Amino acid sequence: MKTQINNLRSGKQNQILNSNVDYSCLPKSSNHSGHAGSNSEEVLSVWEKIKKENPEYMGIEIKGLRVELELRLTANWSCSRKSCSYSCELTPDQLRLFGIVASKKGYAHITIHDSTTIEVTNGKNSFIHICPSFINIK
Repeated sequence: MKTQINNLRSGKQNQILNSNVDYSCLPKSSNHSGHAGSNSEEVLSVWEKIKKENPEYMGIEIKGLRVELELRLTANWSCSRKSCSYSCELTPDQLRLFGIVASKKGYAHITIHDSTTIEVTNGKNSFIHICPSFINIK
């Protein structure tokens, strides 16, 4: 079984939260109203495992948010191979499932950075962050 991020919590402000998760048990954030994210050491440990298990790509399922998608995200490594993010393009129809309108210029995509930051963007000026609890790594 692959290492999962759905038990981690992002402390990002203005992210879409999962209604099936009780966020009240998490510590309060000190820099915005809302909750703090998972312990940074735990996040780093999980992310290192994920990078080792998924060196070239990562298959994910997104469930919730009126969305049920299976996507294949490509690994984007830094030159030093110390940092990595995963991303893939989204079609305009897939983007609409997240409530974002496609841009005429730029390409829509989803990106996972550091295991708890998940960004869906139209490639221009519209984006959202979603909670890792919506993601299942295949």
